Amino acid sequence: MDANEYAAEVKRAYAIWQAAQNYFDNVADPDLVDFAIYDMEAARKRYVYMLKKARELHKEAL
Repeated sequence: MDANEYAAEVKRAYAIWQAAQNYFDNVADPDLVDFAIYDMEAARKRYVYMLKKARELHKEAL
């Protein structure tokens, strides 16, 4: 994966994380709160991972 692909993946992961946070903020059914928390944390961890990988790739390119 090159730098442009990682940048696109970071942006996509961030958007998914933001959508999951928005869902959590607006979930009304108490039965869905656990799912919303799980989804938000999974999305956050994916974003952090992709950001870390992009930074590593950037350091290697220098």
